[in-house]
Amino acid sequence: MFIFPRFPRSLSENGFSQHGTAPPAAPEESNSSLERKQYIKRALTKAVTEGGFRLDFQPQWDGQGINLVGVEALVRWQDPKLGNVPPAEFIPIAEETGLVTAIGEWVLDTACRQYKIWQAQGVPAFLLGVNLSLQQLQKADFAETVRCILEETNMPPAQLQLEVTEGLIFRDLQHTIGVLRDLQRLGVHLAIDDFGTGYSSLSVLKELPVHTLKIDKSFLEDLETHQKAEVIIESIINLGQRLQLVVVAEGVETESQLHLLQSLRCDVLQGFFFSCPLSEDKMTHYLHHCCSAKTLSQAIASY
Repeated sequence: MFIFPRFPRSLSENGFSQHGTAPPAAPEESNSSLERKQYIKRALTKAVTEGGFRLDFQPQWDGQGINLVGVEALVRWQDPKLGNVPPAEFIPIAEETGLVTAIGEWVLDTACRQYKIWQAQGVPAFLLGVNLSLQQLQKADFAETVRCILEETNMPPAQLQLEVTEGLIFRDLQHTIGVLRDLQRLGVHLAIDDFGTGYSSLSVLKELPVHTLKIDKSFLEDLETHQKAEVIIESIINLGQRLQLVVVAEGVETESQLHLLQSLRCDVLQGFFFSCPLSEDKMTHYLHHCCSAKTLSQAIASY
């Protein structure tokens, strides 16, 4: 299996020693955010060096509940002292320290290897989603890194979807477009994540070599309190489909949200209504169960 020591260069370039692997001291008081952040910085370095992360997976269904069409890989970290640290907390710190590149490459490699295991078990093909960071996109050889991982894991490029948040694309637009085109030439799918919360220009959107728009879950959360939220969701779905893009709705949690998105003919649905993110073992069971259940209603009713 792939482990983090494969990336010593990433650690040394960011000033982190590969020696001294004793567990970092945890802060005695948890009321100091600064102490907690400094501890997380040290603990992340150890986790990267020794492979302290895991992946959870969340399924995606087609809009009409006929087929399971995708699975998104989500990185998780359980620290020996702090327990489960939310990605929203440790990912920004990993970005600040430069460790996010090594973490991202581990996620991609591990997710691809797991996909091949599922394929060998007879699970039908689906699209595997993996999130990218800004620092990964900024690497001049990132497309080559992806190509090597695809080759080493024997992952079919057409079954991999790399996801970039809308805000990251516009940090360095021309460079990002170039990287996305390099990735497109590898045969992988590309998605804009959290769409609708950034600063996309429609004139730029048509130039991006992407296949998928993922509607930010905040729009679904606003459905009950903001009357215009439904109009925005419908507009994004229509826009994406007119541009011949697949539109994914994230954060589907209720039956009323499901029915609305189905009435708007959203292409793909993802959220806690179908399943929370699952561990590798539970996702394996879920996939085999869904293969036998055949439909969304059967899968949810009996899982």
